[in-house]
Amino acid sequence: MRYIRYIKANLISSLKSFPALLLMVLMPFLLTLFLAFTTKGAFNPSDLTIETKIYIDNQDKGAYGEQVVALFEKLTEEKQIALTSVKDDAKIIATIPADFTESIQTRSQATPITIEKSGRTSSTSLAVYESLLKTMTSQLLEASSVMNAVAESQNTSITPEQAAGVLAALQQEIASRAFETDQVEAESQVTANQHYAITGLGFLFIMFLETAMRFGVQRELSGLRKRLNVLPFSICERDRLDLAVNMIMTTLLSFVYIGQIGRASCRERVCLWKILDSTTFGGNIVSIFVLVVFYSLVFNVLGNLLGNFVTEKNLPAFSTGINLVYLFLSGVIPLDRISSTFSFLSGNPFRQFIYTPFVDVMNGVSMKGMAMVAAPIILVLGVAFNWSLKRKEARQ
Repeated sequence: MRYIRYIKANLISSLKSFPALLLMVLMPFLLTLFLAFTTKGAFNPSDLTIETKIYIDNQDKGAYGEQVVALFEKLTEEKQIALTSVKDDAKIIATIPADFTESIQTRSQATPITIEKSGRTSSTSLAVYESLLKTMTSQLLEASSVMNAVAESQNTSITPEQAAGVLAALQQEIASRAFETDQVEAESQVTANQHYAITGLGFLFIMFLETAMRFGVQRELSGLRKRLNVLPFSICERDRLDLAVNMIMTTLLSFVYIGQIGRASCRERVCLWKILDSTTFGGNIVSIFVLVVFYSLVFNVLGNLLGNFVTEKNLPAFSTGINLVYLFLSGVIPLDRISSTFSFLSGNPFRQFIYTPFVDVMNGVSMKGMAMVAAPIILVLGVAFNWSLKRKEARQ
């Protein structure tokens, strides 16, 4: 019971300053909202054109490979993509296999078109070209199925001219709908609001880390801390309870930011992103909750550990460095979408750790892979946290 009373006292004290905490949540929200508005052109699929050059190595012995090349040439003329006939100039190379036409006609798709990078390029461009080729292949399969059905049909009312007209219409469908970038998968599919809602939440976690780090450096300045220090708790017990309090507050404020508190509508509750765009933080709410709790644990423990090595004098510089690293790696400034020069940033480990899981939840991807990564991270942080507590006790 004394543990519960300790946690309750800390939570009540924190909630008394809820307006200040709400302001803390509003800072990343307003920043990312502004960025979502000003950089939405880099995320809007309907306005997207691809300047990254692609070379098509057509090894197909049939007609369908030539049709794919012809459609790419048409889209290049319309300045939607950039097909090049010089292989060395291309950043992306697509290879049409020798039996592509045969696989379409037999509807086996045993040898699909392959695509690979030939140099530095953005993940957006690669994903758009992959989606484009998949769409073309799908439409060609449709056309081939219709022709086979006509050929096998005993209905004499369908003339060869009518069949040719159906095929021409389907081929026109390929040309008009092939370049649908809303089919681009994973991170390249997110809108500006979805992207910045996630990066803003990451920024909020960074602020929680800095708060935990500052608490470790300046804990003697807290009046509540002085009063609670008289309670019969060891250093290990107190720090573990403080971690629990910080995790509860971090989770609560994160869901204020997300806008998923309670079952009432957004108009009846405090919520931010959801009231502006219901597509943000889509997917299974339980998975989102698990992710938020996991990141609350990670960043609060990291803040606690860093607080053991940072002094009050170098705390501002250390916090500034953390913020700059986050801005550069997280995608808050989407350099990889603006220019292919920075394409190396799109798949950096930090973004895969804090950004990709929320996109996966939004797209309905299983969380098993994330669980495999999270388990050793929790284990390592647990060992480091306990080592830190023993180190503190040894100093006393």
